[in-house]
Amino acid sequence: MHALLRVIDDLIESDPDSYKRTGNNVRVTVDRFGRTQRILLARKNNFYVLTSPVAYVESIAGTDAAERRSLLAHIWSRNALKPLVILRIDGRDRVVGQVFVPIDQVSPTTIEFYLKNLARDCDRFEYILTGTDNY
Repeated sequence: MHALLRVIDDLIESDPDSYKRTGNNVRVTVDRFGRTQRILLARKNNFYVLTSPVAYVESIAGTDAAERRSLLAHIWSRNALKPLVILRIDGRDRVVGQVFVPIDQVSPTTIEFYLKNLARDCDRFEYILTGTDNY
C-alpha cells in the first residue's frame, strides 16, 4: 500500500484541488461544480482495489423485489457497457464501483486514470439513481 499512497500523495501535491486523502480514503473532485466521490483504497493479493460507494440499495429500491430486480438489471447493463469500472452490491447492501489495479502497474499516470474514471462513473451512476451527491 505504501507505493500506492506515495503515488496518490504526489498527485495531491501536484493538484490539491482535485484530490484529498485521509488514511486509505481519497476524495476526488469530479467536476467544476464541486461534486466529489470518495474512494477507498485496499490491497487484495496482487491488486490494489479501489472502491467507491454509489448508494445504499434500500434508498434506491426499498424492499420491493421488483425494484431490486430492476436495479440489478441496471447494474448488469452498466457493467456490460463499461468494462473498466465494475458495479456490484457489497456486503453492506450498497451499490459500489470498483477497479482492480495490478500492483506492478502503479505509476502516477495509471493511478490518476483509474481514480478519475472510477470517481466519474460512480458519481454519474449515483446521480442517475439518487439525484444527489452523498459520497
